[in-house]
Amino acid sequence: MNKKQTKQFAFGIVTICLLVTIYGCLKTSNGLNNNSIIETPYYLFFSDSVGAIYNTSDGIKINKLSLSPDGKPCRALCISGNNILFAKDDLYVSDNFGVNYNHSYDSLRSIHTTAINGLPMNINQSIIVDVPQWHSVYTVTNDPGTNNWLGVAYNYRHGATGYWTTDSYYDTAAATMPTSMPVKLSTLTLLKSNTLCGYDPFQNRYFYKKDTLYGWDESTYNFAAGGAPTAPPALDTTNSFYTYGHYNNELIAIDTKGLKGASFSDDLGATWTPFTGLPAHTPLLCINSPFEELCLIGTDSMGVYILNANTHAFQPSNNGLPTNAVVYGIAGKQNLYKNGVTQRYIYLATNKGLYQSKDNGLDWILVMPGKFTAIY
Repeated sequence: MNKKQTKQFAFGIVTICLLVTIYGCLKTSNGLNNNSIIETPYYLFFSDSVGAIYNTSDGIKINKLSLSPDGKPCRALCISGNNILFAKDDLYVSDNFGVNYNHSYDSLRSIHTTAINGLPMNINQSIIVDVPQWHSVYTVTNDPGTNNWLGVAYNYRHGATGYWTTDSYYDTAAATMPTSMPVKLSTLTLLKSNTLCGYDPFQNRYFYKKDTLYGWDESTYNFAAGGAPTAPPALDTTNSFYTYGHYNNELIAIDTKGLKGASFSDDLGATWTPFTGLPAHTPLLCINSPFEELCLIGTDSMGVYILNANTHAFQPSNNGLPTNAVVYGIAGKQNLYKNGVTQRYIYLATNKGLYQSKDNGLDWILVMPGKFTAIY
């Protein structure tokens, strides 16, 4: 071998070693790099205005579930364990990924009234909450039973038919006063601290529950003063109807009627402070905090608003959305890849279609046209 051949051979060996070093760092499975293999996919469920339910795990391939639409839109969707629950007048459950559905619960609370724009309104996504650490799902109820002190029912079998129990366990030292019960909790949210919060908009009373071993406590009264009511809470309930959401451990109430905007509480509802930046005289239809990293509020005809973490004020975030979009629901989903990289998405269910954001709610792209009323 001459000197030229020796140099070429040595260069080839170095090149091969370099390529092995580079590509050997990317672990493969079935010939594919781990940065393209999804280890934990998401499943997004959403429903249209006639009651059909769809799902997708990538925002591209969309499947329509076998449930026949009945012309009635879903009020709420929820996943608990391996079960899919969806709420209309009653609650229904599927334990086989949407192939078949069964009746789950027939006493869901409804509020039939109108917003300031004259359109009908009801309580929707916040009527049901899954609490994985408690192995239970909670919903608000108008059960006429005599032990329905709180307006809440729970299910330890992920919504399975026949396993709902009215929650009548409250701390009598911290919630009861003469003629103070029952209450009608009509909206729920689960804080990051795993505290379940509920609100009675009829009596303007605020409750929370920190564990299944403890009853519901109330934030409305000054118990140190022997149960005397505190000053009126900061939530102005005149011609309003609030539903709950949260951002981390901050409790948030939005006015679905449209006059009072939104307020936040850092003490489980004892005191409230109004947010700024939201549109005036606009019903606020939904709230969600995907991944507890941002907070979004969906509006009637003004699109979506995002909480500015620096100013603690809301601002519009409608790039890519159609003008006058009505946002009925918000959901966050993520794919976890084999190499540990996470890709996060946020979805909006709107009157103009299903929209997706890949940059934490700053820009939106249309995934599927239509009118969608619930998403999870």
